[in-house]
Amino acid sequence: MRRTLQLIHILVIVLIIRVPLESRAADKVRLALFEYAPLIGENVKGYGIEPAIVTAAFKQVNIAVEYEFFPPARTMKSAEKGVHDGTVGWVWSEEREKLFYYSDPIFEAPLLLFHLKEFVFDWETMDDLKGIPIG
Repeated sequence: MRRTLQLIHILVIVLIIRVPLESRAADKVRLALFEYAPLIGENVKGYGIEPAIVTAAFKQVNIAVEYEFFPPARTMKSAEKGVHDGTVGWVWSEEREKLFYYSDPIFEAPLLLFHLKEFVFDWETMDDLKGIPIG
């Protein structure tokens, strides 16, 4: 039982859920995903590390997971409107927390900025990036 509770705790950490799962009887959960290779992807084994963790956690409580891929904005809207039960892989924001249940992250990755080697610059804060086109 303790292991199941630990797995459920892991699950809550990576999901954004519109309706609390405990408030509904379900044998299947439908989640919207967006491509964020190599962490999340339709052609990645298990759809990536985060969806694989979610799938394993739900499996422990006999709930199947169905995933559907969309562009990021549509992924969020689908979960927000209740078309899907939730979505995986989002960074916390105050705005999203008003709409969804969140928990602490279990997967952390550094935020990186890539640039051409020929474009030399140093930066410490976001203010140092002002005036530099980023895309």
